[in-house]
Amino acid sequence: MSCQELFASVANDPKKSEKIDAQSPNCACEAHSVSPHSPGPVTDDETLWRLILSPVHYDLATGKVTEAAFDDASNKGMSVQRLVVTGSEDDIRQHGHARAAAKPGRSFECAIGATAAGIRALRGPEDGGRFCIYDTAHAADPGHADVCQTRHGSRHTRAQLRRELQKQFSLLIHPA
Repeated sequence: MSCQELFASVANDPKKSEKIDAQSPNCACEAHSVSPHSPGPVTDDETLWRLILSPVHYDLATGKVTEAAFDDASNKGMSVQRLVVTGSEDDIRQHGHARAAAKPGRSFECAIGATAAGIRALRGPEDGGRFCIYDTAHAADPGHADVCQTRHGSRHTRAQLRRELQKQFSLLIHPA
């Protein structure tokens, strides 16, 4: 099965990360376009932006991004926007506001960014897993990508690795 076929078969699967890791170990599909709408694989020098929506990803009381904003990497894939494809920071903002408007009760709080190289460099202890970044563009969203966590290591190790992922996202785009 090709990488495009694999991703088409798990596109809306709540266990997408696990199934991709089982069929494409060691992030093998990162080197290939996995979407017919994609401009190509995500490169290490790209900045990736996670759209933060309240109340799921953002704690209004503390004004901080929650750990839950990174949990998707372990299951359905953590959606990010590729700045090089999406365009500008203003385009990222517009995308964030549109995503929030499509989900009742949600609001766009900010976008947080990290480099693909920084994400890929994260490794758990004793082969405790890592993160793969796939170009999962859609016709209406050519800048979409997914960060997926591999299934190596204990549950505790994978949770710790997601906390390290959160630290990588140190860049900020405000909603206004």
